[in-house]
Amino acid sequence: MKQVNLYEAKTHLSSLVDEAAAGEEIVIAKNGKPLAKLLAFEDERARSDTRAKKEPRKLGQWATPGTKNINWDEWWRDWKAMDKEIEADFEASIAKPFPGEPGGAKLKHRRGLAEDATPVTLKKPKSGRFAKRKGSRR
Repeated sequence: MKQVNLYEAKTHLSSLVDEAAAGEEIVIAKNGKPLAKLLAFEDERARSDTRAKKEPRKLGQWATPGTKNINWDEWWRDWKAMDKEIEADFEASIAKPFPGEPGGAKLKHRRGLAEDATPVTLKKPKSGRFAKRKGSRR
């Protein structure tokens, strides 16, 4: 086992990696205290041969096909019917007045798109970051 300081490891990293790949263990230290160990990379295939074989993964709900008798044509028709029902509910909700608004204002008015809506004008701030200062060159 070879020990090198951090500066030397940074300077000679390529040669240290070659030594580690050849099988030597290299300890990298800082101020004499070991911090890291440089080892050769072990191939996953080589490790899997030495490990005990794992159990095969248990599959989920589709593990045994055919146990659930699903009529996909019927399922698709039901899906489309629910889709149309949701769309109809959405369209009907747009036409209803918004709860809590006086006079039953519609969605169009809330967006500020009604013909009788008055445009809002913004006033310049009298003080603060964007106020014009006396004597400024703005």
